[in-house]
Amino acid sequence: MADRVPAPADMPDPRLMLLPSRACLLSVRDTLCVARRAALVDAERVALEEIRKGRDRDRAQAAALACMWEATACLELAANVAAPWVDPQIPAANGGWVEMTRYDAGRANRFYESSHNWDDDRYAVLSSHVFMRGSEHTLLEILADAGLVNPELMGAYEEAQRATASFLREAFVQLAQGWKQFRAYAAAYEHGLLFVPSTIGDVVDEEDNVIPHALLVFQTRQEASLGHVGDDPKPAVEQARYIGDLACDVAQHVADSRLGSVEVLAFDGDEVFLRPWSNPFPYWFRRGAVSEETLALLEKDVTLSWIRVEDAGPEHDTYGEGRSRSASSR
Repeated sequence: MADRVPAPADMPDPRLMLLPSRACLLSVRDTLCVARRAALVDAERVALEEIRKGRDRDRAQAAALACMWEATACLELAANVAAPWVDPQIPAANGGWVEMTRYDAGRANRFYESSHNWDDDRYAVLSSHVFMRGSEHTLLEILADAGLVNPELMGAYEEAQRATASFLREAFVQLAQGWKQFRAYAAAYEHGLLFVPSTIGDVVDEEDNVIPHALLVFQTRQEASLGHVGDDPKPAVEQARYIGDLACDVAQHVADSRLGSVEVLAFDGDEVFLRPWSNPFPYWFRRGAVSEETLALLEKDVTLSWIRVEDAGPEHDTYGEGRSRSASSR
C-alpha cells in the first residue's frame, strides 16, 4: 500500500528483538496464561469435590496439594514474565525476551522477596509505563513530546498510572505472601516429606498427638515443620485458587502491556511499517481508584494514527516523529 508510513530507521532489529519479543509475549498471553489458569481451575474442582464427598481423607489431601502446586506454577509464571523487565539479570542488547527464555532457579525468590522494597517506578515497569528499570524513557513522556494526546487525556493517563502502581503494590503484597506460603510445598516435592497416607501411619507432634492433616512440610536441614494444620483443607484450596488467579492476571497484564508497543508495527518482508495505535496507555486498578471523569476518558476507544513528514522533496521524506493525525475517542 502506497500510503503506509514506514517505521523509524533507528528501530531495533526486527529479527533479533522485535519479532522474538512479540512471539514470547504472545505465547505468554494467549497460551501459557490460559493453560496455567485452566490447570488451576481443574485442580481446584477436583480438590473441592473430594473434600465435599468426605469419603477418603487421603484423596482429598492429595488433591489439595495438587492445587497448591498449580498455584505455585502460576506464581513462577508471573515471575518469569515480569522479572526480566523489573529486575534484569542479563545485560542483553536484544531485550527482555532473552531472559524470559532462560531458566533461573532463584528468580521467583528474588522477585517476590524484594517486591516490598520497590518504588512506583518499578511497578510502572510492569505496565510498560517505564520501558525498563532504570530507563529514562517513559510512555507518558513520549506521548507528550510527540504531541499525540491533548492535556485532558494526558491528565487522565497520569492519574491512571498512579492508580495502577498503587494496585500492583497491593497485589504484590498478596503474591509475596502466597509465594512464602506455597513455595515450601513445591520444594518438598524434591527435598522433603509432603504426604503420609493413613494406611502407612499418622503424623504426630512432639507429644505424640496425631496432627489431623497431611498438608505438612518437614523443612530440610531444620528440626521443624510447617503447614496448614486443621481437619479441613478447603481454606488452603481456596487460597491457592485466589493466589494462582492473581499471578496469572499479573503475567497477562505484563505481556499485554508490552505487546501494545510491538503490535503497532506491521511487518512486510524486511520492511517495517506503522499502523494505528489503539488504546496506547495500559492500566489496571479497581473502580473508584480514579475520578469518574478520568474513568470516562479512559474507557473511550482512543486510536492514534500516523502521518509522513515531508521536507523539501521526495528524497527528504521521513518518519512523522510520532505525530498523530488523530487522537480521537470513538
